[in-house]
Amino acid sequence: MLRLRGVSKVYPDGTRAVSDVNLDVEEGEFVVLIGRSGCGKTTTLKLVNRLIEPTSGTIYVKGKDTRTVDPVVLRRSIGYVIQHVGLFPHMNVVDNISVVPRLLGWPKEKREKRAEELLEMVGMEPAQFRHKYPRELSGGQQQRVGVLRALASDPDLILMDEPFGALDPITRELLQDEFKRLQKNLGKTILFVTHDIDEALKLADRIVLMKDGKVHQTGTPDEILRQPADVFVRTFIGPERLVRKPDRVLVEEIMIRTPAVAMADDGLRQGLEIMRQRRTDGLLIVDPEGKLEGYVTVSAVQKNLDVASRLGEVSKPVPVFAIKGESVRDAVTRMVDHRLSYLPVLDAQGVLQGLITRSSLVDVLVEMFWSTNNGEQNGDQPLSLKGGIARNDNDKDDEEERKGDKSRSAGAEEKYSPSHRIIILDHNDDTHSDVHDVDDDARLRHASGQ
Repeated sequence: MLRLRGVSKVYPDGTRAVSDVNLDVEEGEFVVLIGRSGCGKTTTLKLVNRLIEPTSGTIYVKGKDTRTVDPVVLRRSIGYVIQHVGLFPHMNVVDNISVVPRLLGWPKEKREKRAEELLEMVGMEPAQFRHKYPRELSGGQQQRVGVLRALASDPDLILMDEPFGALDPITRELLQDEFKRLQKNLGKTILFVTHDIDEALKLADRIVLMKDGKVHQTGTPDEILRQPADVFVRTFIGPERLVRKPDRVLVEEIMIRTPAVAMADDGLRQGLEIMRQRRTDGLLIVDPEGKLEGYVTVSAVQKNLDVASRLGEVSKPVPVFAIKGESVRDAVTRMVDHRLSYLPVLDAQGVLQGLITRSSLVDVLVEMFWSTNNGEQNGDQPLSLKGGIARNDNDKDDEEERKGDKSRSAGAEEKYSPSHRIIILDHNDDTHSDVHDVDDDARLRHASGQ
């Protein structure tokens, strides 16, 4: 989508604002330029739409050298959002949003329809806001309109120069979440400038840290946090951020990738055998395409051995789930709100991707509070996820002992009693279930009603 090759900007007084910048931005990518004041990030942004002309180097937008395109035509094809909004005070909301479509010759009906569609996307009711003027809007509403103006002509590339910098912290965080959602839904390519490292870590697919007009380090937020290039990067990030917080860890990073699953047409005894092999007290039910349909518990299967033949007959719907790409913080909040200790992770099509349990959350705590290097020096082994449960590598001795045990029958007469840690799906009522990570003693107390 966007390529910069050997791009430099030197002013007549000899000031070198940008020096030999090479950068690729892929289609649909959200790239954030960040650095201290005077590092060249805003100049780099303005070189893309030729608000500033480069001294040397070449910039390509969608494969075309920008020097071969009329600057006005180029700017009208690229969305642009600035910090102080820049709404025209004599124009109402719809007219402000429609500025570029009007310059492109769109008919009035098409412009207004597009403006109303965009207003609805950000929760601004068209009937309430379309005729308002900038002075009648709050700062957050004005900024929303500024973003919508950049989206109005449906450009593939959008440049954003500290768009949320002048807002109060609460409004800024709200708009960050809103815009990230919009970007994911619309698939736009974003080049975004900020001086706020927290904003960069939250929004970016990739961060480009600049220093003295040059690209100093580039990488995903995770790569920047885990592998800062040098003291400058570590200082810029701040030591308190070098250990990731839960809102920067994604559910797919900690989920159990191979949870115990079965299909609705599988038999009840087949389900019991799967649970015995996986040492769990529950199964997630998926269809042939892997889409989540529900769950069953060992107690439900055992109670219905004589009256049902298929797992689908005794399964229940999963009350809540997480979507791949969500943060662990959001997932944990959902688990707490619904009194659950497990959460399936699905993709956008509803296909099961994994399972978060209390055990899998341990990895996040380990990462937050326990340095891997220190752990190795102390002889401690970080917890790992294996076989659908979370356990310490030191459990290998227990595993060897269990291999010598005789296999237990999965018949209806025998109580199912998997060893070591298990996942228990408890029926508290017909609407949801709780999952508890317990050891053998706790499981026995649970089974005996103690």
